Amino acid sequence: MVGTLATLAGLLYTIRQVRKTKSSVEAAREAIQSTETKILGKALIADASNVLRYIEVVQNHIRNDELLAAQIRLTDLKSQLGRLEHMVEDKSAIQRILRESHMLEEMDFELFRSINQNMNNELDKSSFYKNLSSLSLFLNKLIGKEQYRKGREIDVRQ
Repeated sequence: MVGTLATLAGLLYTIRQVRKTKSSVEAAREAIQSTETKILGKALIADASNVLRYIEVVQNHIRNDELLAAQIRLTDLKSQLGRLEHMVEDKSAIQRILRESHMLEEMDFELFRSINQNMNNELDKSSFYKNLSSLSLFLNKLIGKEQYRKGREIDVRQ
């Protein structure tokens, strides 16, 4: 009789410990997921901010007829934008990034053509500014959405 009670008590204790462990594992999993989401959100904002800086640099190089430097920075810009595609969860934003990447490819080709044919004067700078400004506006909205989603302001220039 005493052995049966001890066995029953041991069984109840074991069940209780298993439930505690299960709760702890679930809490740890939620904490990991929350931390991962925060890290990805900050990385998204940082990468989008880098793209914004590259846009400014490319615009300045084009303004100063430094087409080779503009093409080099445009390559950096395309690379950074490609990273964003894998960080964004919103399907419409991913589609927009893909369209913008295609537009950057066309701009890269136009710069290449202008450089190789010494056609600085024939480069349509206004279309470059317009396209880059549109990309900049999109990225600022993406950063704003991410900040709103996180529920707090994050300094983009950090």
